[in-house]
Amino acid sequence: MSADKGQEKPKGKAPEKKAKEKTANPKKNSRPLPIFLETIFSLARAAIIISCLAVAGISFLSGATWLDVFIRTGATLLGLGSIMWLLATVLTSGSIEARQAIAKQNGEEEKSKSDHSTLEINA
Repeated sequence: MSADKGQEKPKGKAPEKKAKEKTANPKKNSRPLPIFLETIFSLARAAIIISCLAVAGISFLSGATWLDVFIRTGATLLGLGSIMWLLATVLTSGSIEARQAIAKQNGEEEKSKSDHSTLEINA
């Protein structure tokens, strides 16, 4: 009995810790967004927050009930959020297409340079 008391069994914290260490930072290998997209996303976020605060403040000062303030602010959030989401989608897809076009162009230039290699054997 005393031997069992001296040996405490781990409660499983060590395996959980190892699992967390493996998946601690999934964005470690990802590249940061271009500064243009990061700026647009930040401005969109700020515009939505400022607009919602303005709508809530003006509604409250005009004597609207809390439910009306909540509904108006929610409608503003959904409306502007949808517009900004659409803008972000268009900008992101355009950026991806531009990067793919540049990569394709660079790939064709590299291919044309390697066509004249003396190491290749044409049968």
